[in-house]
Formats: sequence, C-alpha cells, structure tokens
Amino acid sequence: MPTARARLAPLLILLATCSVAACGSSGSTTPQTPSYPTSSVPLGGTTASSSTSAYAGSTVSADKSFSVVLPIGWKPVKSSASGVVIFVQAPTATHGVHTNFSVLRQQAPPGVALADVVAQSQASLQQGGYAVTAASPTTVGGIKGQGLTATRTVQDKQVSERQYFVQHGSAIYITTMTSSAPDAAAATAAQTGIFGSWAWSRS
Repeated sequence: MPTARARLAPLLILLATCSVAACGSSGSTTPQTPSYPTSSVPLGGTTASSSTSAYAGSTVSADKSFSVVLPIGWKPVKSSASGVVIFVQAPTATHGVHTNFSVLRQQAPPGVALADVVAQSQASLQQGGYAVTAASPTTVGGIKGQGLTATRTVQDKQVSERQYFVQHGSAIYITTMTSSAPDAAAATAAQTGIFGSWAWSRS
C-alpha cells in the first residue's frame, strides 16, 4: 500500500501542470511588464483578527471555505482538475504567458506534516525540470505559509511559479502564482494582495 507521502505526488504534479496551462493561450501579447492593481477596496492586511471578515467584491472559492479579492480585471477560469477551488488569470498575456493564480485543496494526510508536503512538491517540481528555491515567508488568512519559487522553460518561454502551502483545519491549501519570468515581480505583488484579502469562512 502506498504511503500518505507517496500519494501526494500525483496531486502536486497535476497542480504544476494546471498552473502552466495558460502558457499556450492564444491571442496577442504585450512586451511590457504589467502592473496588477490588487483591488478597488482598502485591504486590512493579514492579521488573524481580519482573517474571517470578507471584503466587498470578494470571490468565493468553489468549496466555499474562503474568499479573496482578485486583482482588478482578473477573471475566473474553469478548471476540471480535481481539488482546484480557485483558478483565475490576468486579462491579457504578457511575454507569452497569461499570469494566473490557482488554489488546490486536499485533505491533510494522516501523519504527514506540512513540511513534508512542501518537500514532496519541491521534489515533484525538480523532477519536472524546474529549478526550485525557498520563497520568503508569508501569511495566508492569518496563517503562516511555507513557500517555494520555481522556474522553468515551457514552450520556449521562461515561466516562474511561486507556491505557498497552508493548513487550515483538516485541509491543506496549495496556492500557485504562475507568470513569465520577466513578470515575476508584478505577479508576486498580485499574490501578496490576494493573500492580504484572504478571509476564511466562519463555519
């Protein structure tokens, strides 16, 4: 029987595949590095006291466990991938890539620590040809998250991904922001804005 850690690998490989799917999007691209306004409402940051207070105009996750304010102009995209509860992308592609943000939810495997999930994701990404480094610490809805930054050439385009992992109750949430490498700074700022608006459901 496979171990709980081994069962994580297919989910994490699926997440990596899902998050770079927008690289093949059709349509025109613009060469300049974009700036993504994070919201049209003031955000209160990532303190625990505001982590269950949803902001006006928030987008609710498919599993209704949390809500976030999307960067201005970003739209939800349908995803058939199992466990993906949010998948949104920027309105236009830049440097050949639609910057996009996704969240995958999975039950926390018994006996597997969050650090083990992060390590398994790192191994899966490295096996897929990514160069992986640790990302700066952050909080998501008042909960400390562990992160990775990964880069790879996909369809002749330099792609950057920043993943953060948080555990809330019995579920682990794996968030991924994907962009072209030249747009990584703008994408990281957008991700920070999303995390700053993240509110967990009260139930």
